[in-house]
Amino acid sequence: SLDTYEKEIRLRIRPYLGNVDVRDIDRPKIQAMVDSIGTETVARKCVGVLKTILNEAKSDGIIISNPAEARYTMPPKSQKRDNGLILTTFDQIADLLAIVRQKGSQCVQRIAYTGLLQGLRPEERYALDWSDLDMASRTIAIDSAFVASTAKHGGNQLKDTKTEKSTRVIPMHPQFHAWLVDVPRDDGAFIVGANGLRISPSTAQKRWRRFLCENPDAAPVTIENMRHSFATSFIAAGGQVEA
Repeated sequence: SLDTYEKEIRLRIRPYLGNVDVRDIDRPKIQAMVDSIGTETVARKCVGVLKTILNEAKSDGIIISNPAEARYTMPPKSQKRDNGLILTTFDQIADLLAIVRQKGSQCVQRIAYTGLLQGLRPEERYALDWSDLDMASRTIAIDSAFVASTAKHGGNQLKDTKTEKSTRVIPMHPQFHAWLVDVPRDDGAFIVGANGLRISPSTAQKRWRRFLCENPDAAPVTIENMRHSFATSFIAAGGQVEA
């Protein structure tokens, strides 16, 4: 995203290469920049941004080759972040959804059902419109993503799905269809905020966290891990990874 590019340029690329003629950027200078970074993941992201910048310089005829395309000695890998609980069976999912259905608002229910029973990415859930839900054919069309962005870059916005294959039509889980029958149908966005408009990613996170705080008996699955929980439960039930 533009935010990512700006951050890498401001925090890492400019401090080390900002006063260097682009034609004088070479492998030792890039390696020195990499050596100043604490973890491999951040270093690779930084070099990736620099490679994009230098490719522009190369296409403009300013440089002949792109030194950022070379291999570099990377810093150590960071410790794998613990992203929290992942449910491993549909029985566990059913237990959580029972609490959600009993105690959660319509917003919380829609966040949970689309994640835990349909396996949608968070940004795909926020982008859903009622028109994407076909009750007759029991399918859901996924063709866009609603992603967070700063006001400087236009604010939250609808974009294409993460990959070309992410644009898809999926079957409704039978329990999702049964639940949806009783949901009051409307026009526009499927998950909305207090203003009746499409919910923002930050508001969705706040509402789900508040629900978990108010209901300690609910399994503390994050919005992101709802998709992972669905996938794990699907495979445990005999589903294929490719599907």
